[in-house]
Amino acid sequence: MLFRSTPVYKGFKKVLLGTPVLIMGAAKANPEMIDSLGKGTPDDWVEQNVYSKYPFLGLGLFLILNCLLFGWWGILVTVCVGILTPLLGAGLLNAVGHSQGYKNHDAKDSSSNMLPWGIVLVGEELHNNHHKNPAAAKLSEKWYEFDLGWLYISILKRLNLVKIRE
Repeated sequence: MLFRSTPVYKGFKKVLLGTPVLIMGAAKANPEMIDSLGKGTPDDWVEQNVYSKYPFLGLGLFLILNCLLFGWWGILVTVCVGILTPLLGAGLLNAVGHSQGYKNHDAKDSSSNMLPWGIVLVGEELHNNHHKNPAAAKLSEKWYEFDLGWLYISILKRLNLVKIRE
């Protein structure tokens, strides 16, 4: 089923500023959508017994960890990463990624790739590629597409900290 919370259906401003709310509403209307969005992600004890029961605990733990690492600056780090990223990052990504750019694939939605935003969006600027293969670790397909996220994943793989599912 096509997720209809793109600028084509909801308008650029609503998607830019309200993507998390739109996703939560769509998830309530279509619960099986959550399963499709979480395909391939861990469903371990912590997910089942902690994060599912206490959804804001992750943000709280993130705040505590940041304060331990950065002192009082950890509050600013948490606000910037933990709050602004979902609100503006997801909103901006979906608003722009579904309204302008180029396509490598005929996706069943309005997703498009946006260059040259690779440094800022860590690979998600390749939104059309992501919609074609959502589970892919590497999103770049053309020689001129830069996927910073793949660079990070490759470094973590060389350090034996991650395994890439093929």
